[in-house]
Amino acid sequence: MNNIKNLINENFDRFVKLVNMGIIDKKDAHKCIVETNNAEYIYYFALKIKEANIPELESAIIKTNNAEYICLFALTIDGADTAKLEEAIIKTNNAEYIYLFAWEVEEANIPELESAIIKTNNAEYIYLFALDIKGANITKLEDAIIKTQNAQYIYLFAENVKGTNIRRLFQALLIIKEKDFTVEEYLIELKNRYKELNHFSNDALNLIENNENKEKYANLFQEESPTRKLVK
Repeated sequence: MNNIKNLINENFDRFVKLVNMGIIDKKDAHKCIVETNNAEYIYYFALKIKEANIPELESAIIKTNNAEYICLFALTIDGADTAKLEEAIIKTNNAEYIYLFAWEVEEANIPELESAIIKTNNAEYIYLFALDIKGANITKLEDAIIKTQNAQYIYLFAENVKGTNIRRLFQALLIIKEKDFTVEEYLIELKNRYKELNHFSNDALNLIENNENKEKYANLFQEESPTRKLVK
């Protein structure tokens, strides 16, 4: 068994060839691969070995908690249990691969992955999820992008995601501006595109600058909002 493990580490392609030729016993090879706990080896064994034990290799790759290879396993391995792998990808809390799983895996459960991406609080992938994933709940993702307090992605969300509440996102940027004046460029861009925001922003800023109760200006943002879909 040690000779097999050494071969895996030294020349994986040769190891695969010898297993497929029957020179190395498949059961021994399988046991050694699982014991490596190496996601890359487990994935390529499943991909390249004829009649590999997919359920056991799937369980092994889940134990590695490696988001990249869990995602690849779901995408490319015949007989993979995508629901089980989806649970595993969510547990990794890796925003990039949660997004890619939703984007690439046909049987993906979008609401479950959407909740997972929101929990990561990763502004970039919350934005991309809203932008790219069919069936995404834009309102929930809008709430999430605002909570990140990331001005760049709040602005991009307002500019590029269809059906957004422009005024609400504009409000979020106005509030961030109280602490970060670099946000001004995003506000200018939005006001240039959505002319109705000019009067709206002045009213809102007056309330903010006067340090009045935020509840007084919160209502200002609950009015019917222009959306990118309508003013595109």
